[in-house]
Amino acid sequence: MTKELKENMILKKSDKMRVNLDFVMNSGQTPTFVWKKEGNNYLREFNGKIIELTQEENGIKTNSKKFVHKMLRENDDYEKIHSRIATDDFMKKAINDFQGLRITKSDEWETILCFVCSQNSNIPKIKSSVQALMQKFGEKTDEFFS
Repeated sequence: MTKELKENMILKKSDKMRVNLDFVMNSGQTPTFVWKKEGNNYLREFNGKIIELTQEENGIKTNSKKFVHKMLRENDDYEKIHSRIATDDFMKKAINDFQGLRITKSDEWETILCFVCSQNSNIPKIKSSVQALMQKFGEKTDEFFS
């Protein structure tokens, strides 16, 4: 973990609606397919830069606050969303069981590509296909794909 990453805390544990990175990154949304997990870190290349995310006991740390705030939709009112969708026991249980899951905002092109790759497939295959396309056609950041 870089010094810069250690110093850039976002979404602290005390925030009303904490984020659970494992839920978000394995939810089947676009980040599932474009981020790589290495140890406790989630990594991706974006515009020639490696972006890191780490779930820590006291919050999430990153080296790109602006990107991550947008991706995790920090300005959404999750209490309001939960109150509107908690219409039956099934939804109430899902909200309770998956606290920290966020609806993500991703690049439109990445989202379309992941959707197209997902047809007649499964998550490991989609992830492999998306990563291969990123490596072949994305901007080159050699250390990311080593």
